[in-house]
Amino acid sequence: MNQENISITIKNFGKKNELVLLLFNGVFLILGLLSLFLNWRNAIAIILIFVLIFLDKKFRTKFSILIIIYIVSIILISQIPEIEFVEILATSILFSPLFFYESSLESIKNYQKDDAFEVFYLDSFRLKCLHTEDNDYKSYALNPKQFLKTFRVNDINSFVFQDNFFLILTSKFIIRPRELNAQNIEKIKKFIEENFPDKLNLESEHHKALKNESEMYLSKLLLVLPLILVFLVIYFFGDNGRNHLVTYTSIAVILLFYIFLIIKIKHKK
Repeated sequence: MNQENISITIKNFGKKNELVLLLFNGVFLILGLLSLFLNWRNAIAIILIFVLIFLDKKFRTKFSILIIIYIVSIILISQIPEIEFVEILATSILFSPLFFYESSLESIKNYQKDDAFEVFYLDSFRLKCLHTEDNDYKSYALNPKQFLKTFRVNDINSFVFQDNFFLILTSKFIIRPRELNAQNIEKIKKFIEENFPDKLNLESEHHKALKNESEMYLSKLLLVLPLILVFLVIYFFGDNGRNHLVTYTSIAVILLFYIFLIIKIKHKK
């Protein structure tokens, strides 16, 4: 008789990571408060963080949109007399833990618990595992539990096993489950052989998924690159935002670029 599901848990998983994250957040906030003594006007960075929190909670704004709003706001704020672009940017980064206050509170609660954490689950309908999008290893090292994702089995094209590597392929991306040892992978493989033999090690799907992943990374790079260029132009050629012509022209160009990009994407859909 086939096993209905498979579950893999790790006891006290992520406790050290949560402690390190809390310490990092504390240090950042302390440094942020100290930075206000250098220029109290930089406290406007705190207001910006709360505005971003409001937009996130009220309108469920996409994180990428929040980043764009943040960058444009920083550039505009730096136009205020006696506020330096670099200072306001650094201050806002130091106070950034405020944006993730919910995860910090959750980390405090979880640290006090003594329980097992499910790092992998699979049945006929859903898959649950630790998955880092864009290979975000730094964030994962600080708070791995936030990367627990759930996927529909119907969206999975193939399960690929290569030596000690385990990949799960979908039409849009590749899932690379984390925290699984060789014994775990072998156990999962047996389960899939029994329950999903038609999705096991499909080479065509593997090549297709790798190609799609490469294209996705390239598109994201092209999306971020213009922002980096605008930062550099404003900082070096716009006299750190003091040259209004260069600064406003750069902002206008980047806004037009993203508007054009959004329109083009909508037309493709």
